[in-house]
Amino acid sequence: MQGIQDGDVSVFQELGNEAFRKQMTPELFQSSQAEIGRRLRDGYTSTYLGKILKTPKEMFLWKIITSKNQEQLLVTLVLENNKVAAFYFQ
Repeated sequence: MQGIQDGDVSVFQELGNEAFRKQMTPELFQSSQAEIGRRLRDGYTSTYLGKILKTPKEMFLWKIITSKNQEQLLVTLVLENNKVAAFYFQ
């Protein structure tokens, strides 16, 4: 979340697995950061919803509510072998 909010792609490069790093192109990151980062910088609250195990992956879910307009987002983080395999907002 902090990487998207601050526009710091290095967080994704350091924590992501090889496939994720290849998918997270600078253009994709900039697009996501422009779309979501702006909303997060205005403030938000997050609620952890839980974890789903799909061996060998773990999916972590959060509900995000933006402070400015109370928009609700679902955030999914997928880990595989302790590395980020996917990270997305819905």
